[in-house]
Amino acid sequence: MAKRAALYIALSLTLLTGYAAISDGAVDGKKPAKRVVSFAPSNTELLYAIGAGDRIIGVCSYCDYPSSVKSKTIVGNFISANLERLAGLKPDKIVLVSGQESLAGTLSHNGYHVSILRNGHLSDISKNLRELATLTDNTTRGEQVATTFDKCLIDLKRITSQPNRPTVFYCVWPQPLLTVGKLSYLTEAITICGGECISQNLNAGYPHFSMEKLVLANPDVIVMPFECKDHEFLKKHPWSSLKAVRSDQVYFLPDPPHDGLARPTIRITSGLNWLAKRIHPELSPKLDSWSARTQSSLTALSMSSPTKMAAGNK
Repeated sequence: MAKRAALYIALSLTLLTGYAAISDGAVDGKKPAKRVVSFAPSNTELLYAIGAGDRIIGVCSYCDYPSSVKSKTIVGNFISANLERLAGLKPDKIVLVSGQESLAGTLSHNGYHVSILRNGHLSDISKNLRELATLTDNTTRGEQVATTFDKCLIDLKRITSQPNRPTVFYCVWPQPLLTVGKLSYLTEAITICGGECISQNLNAGYPHFSMEKLVLANPDVIVMPFECKDHEFLKKHPWSSLKAVRSDQVYFLPDPPHDGLARPTIRITSGLNWLAKRIHPELSPKLDSWSARTQSSLTALSMSSPTKMAAGNK
C-alpha cells in the first residue's frame, strides 16, 4: 500500500479513539525549547516556517520537507518511537498532532515533555504557528507568518463565495473507501474553495464511507488520490454511473511531493488554489492571481531572518 494511504489509514484508526486525551496544545515549559523533536510532518514544516528549524534535533520518518530536514535524526514513525535513539538526543520538548495520543502516552510515561497540537481545522494552522513560535521563542516571526496566512484564507473566501456550490467527494482511498469528515481540515478546504463536502457531517477525521452512500449523494466533483491514476475501477459500475465520472469531473491529486493539500501547513495555499480551480474553473484567473500574491507574501516571510523581522517591528 502506498505510503500516503497508510498514513491516512493510521489517522483514521487513531482518531476513532476520540479527543478526550488531547491536551490543549499550550506550551507548558517555562523556558524556550532548544532541543525539539517532531513526530508529525506538519509540525516540522511549521517549525521551519517560523525560523525554528535549527531547534529540531529529531523527526519521524514521514518528515521530508524542507530538504534540510533530511539531515535530522529519525526517531520513529507516526505511531511509534525509537526510545533508545530518542534517549540519546535528550529533547526538552516533543511535539505531536491530534491522532497521536497513544504515542504521546508512551512518551510521557518515559519522562518526556509532550505537546499535542490540533490539526482538524484550517484555523489550527495559524494557531499552531503561534504556539510553536511561543515554544521556541520566535513569536515575532510566528505572528507575522500566522497573520499573513489568515489574510490569505480571507481573500480566498471572498473569491469563492459563489451562490453555486458544487457537491464534492474527497476520496482518501478507494479500497477500503475512506473520505474526510468534520474532524479533517480537508473538509474545510472544500468549503473555503466554494464546494460542499458530501461527508462533512460525519463525526470523524477520515471515516469509512459506503459505496451506497456515494451513489445516493452522486457528487458533482470527485477528488481521487494520485496513486489511483492508472486504476480501472472508475470504468466499472457503480463508479461509472456517478455524475462526476460521466461528466469528466474526477480529478487526481498531484504526486505526493507536489500535493499542497497533503498537510495542514502554510503550503496548503497552493493546494487550495488547485482544488478551487477544479470546483470553480470559471474563477481560474482570479484564483491564479490570488495564488501568486499569496506565494509572494509567504515566500518573502520565509526569506526574512527572525532577527530582521524583529528589528522591523520595533
